[in-house]
Amino acid sequence: MKKIIGLSIAIVCLVLLGYLGYKVFIIIQQKQIAEKNTALLPTFSFVATNNKTFKNADLENVNGRIIFNFFSPTCEHCQNMATQYLNNKEQIKDITILMVTIADSISVAKFKNDYQLNTLPNLILLRDTKFQFYKIFGTATVPAFFIYEHQTLVKKIIGETKIENLIAPFNSPEGEK
Repeated sequence: MKKIIGLSIAIVCLVLLGYLGYKVFIIIQQKQIAEKNTALLPTFSFVATNNKTFKNADLENVNGRIIFNFFSPTCEHCQNMATQYLNNKEQIKDITILMVTIADSISVAKFKNDYQLNTLPNLILLRDTKFQFYKIFGTATVPAFFIYEHQTLVKKIIGETKIENLIAPFNSPEGEK
């Protein structure tokens, strides 16, 4: 009887170990795919606050400096970043900032009003209604920043940061990004 129990425990442990190993492998594989897919500006489709679809083609008239900022209206760090955007509007005026969230439209509208984001014409609030951000960019951590210049990823930042860190890649000489 003890042998059967011991064998059963060993089999259960092996099955669990195999399952966990498989899950780790899948997560690593998804992150590698996301890194490859985000090296150049990926194809995306989100919903703007006017309920119209916003996609790559809507960026044709921007100067090539784009920051994707994945956020949550209830995240304190994201709220701090919104305040930084507002307080540094001169420094970021030539950068298109796409703030993307999975939050509902009421929460996004409140966030926009609370932080006076409507005063920043280069900042666009978008909702990820199909939960694609994670699949495209490989993270669901907020805040997260993907900084593109001329459709090429120049920097990725996970977590709250300073405005200086977001604009530094645009001010660096070529090769130091």
